[in-house]
Amino acid sequence: MVKTLEEVRTLFPEAEQISDPGLREKVLKTWFEAWKTSHFDRVEEAPFLPGILAEISNVTHTRAVTVLCIQFAKTMKEFHGLQVNMDYLIAGAILHDVGKLFEFCKTPSDLGQLFTHRLSGVYWGAREDLPLEVIHIIGMHSHEGDLKKRTPEAAIVHYMDLGCAEFLLRTKTDTSLGERTKFHVIQKG
Repeated sequence: MVKTLEEVRTLFPEAEQISDPGLREKVLKTWFEAWKTSHFDRVEEAPFLPGILAEISNVTHTRAVTVLCIQFAKTMKEFHGLQVNMDYLIAGAILHDVGKLFEFCKTPSDLGQLFTHRLSGVYWGAREDLPLEVIHIIGMHSHEGDLKKRTPEAAIVHYMDLGCAEFLLRTKTDTSLGERTKFHVIQKG
């Protein structure tokens, strides 16, 4: 299969809500460049949580988190008058799990073996010269980011991602993210 930027554009229609055309193109190019070097023939083959929720693609999860982030920010603006940088929020939400192309592939690359998906995502974001605020969102979206202060945009992506994962685990496996993490730590030592 020929990998194209247009394929990425069709998979992430929420990118059209990024008002800065330069940032929009960098976001799509980040996904494209990462995909080109991954082992996946199609972007949507990358799983959200392999072995646990294998039927959910990373693209589907990413889009759900992005839509949740947009709606949350709109709700906070409507009810509390709070505003965030929507371009950064949408860009960070779309890119938060780009590193799963390397961490969760059948034959992990060096990048996927040496780094978590959030760190390889930071690598791809920096490589495409994304704004630091967007790279911050990628790097701070998971629990490892709990040790550092998050921007409001990063906090939204973190909680929408966490909420999405928790809800899916509870409804599809009857366990929680915390229970899965404890089991993984005990199992791995």
